[in-house]
Amino acid sequence: MKNQYYDFAEKGWRFVVLDTNDLSLYANEPGSAKYQQAEKMYNQQQATGAKNAQTWNGGGGSEQMTWLHNVLKKSAKKDKECWISSS
Repeated sequence: MKNQYYDFAEKGWRFVVLDTNDLSLYANEPGSAKYQQAEKMYNQQQATGAKNAQTWNGGGGSEQMTWLHNVLKKSAKKDKECWISSS
């Protein structure tokens, strides 16, 4: 794969695949910027008692979310329906 998240068009649809391991404790090197972001997210969730505060949980980083926003904006201009999936 060229990237961990990507999109493609098919028959009037825009398909978007996200990487929900982007910010996670298990997919990033301990001490790396993304690991530290994941750790902060995890600690905040744990402090609020969130049920999804699990070490196996993850999310998308700001770079990926900016990319997603731009993809959805372009698709809206072209009147394309979007299907979003996560890996």
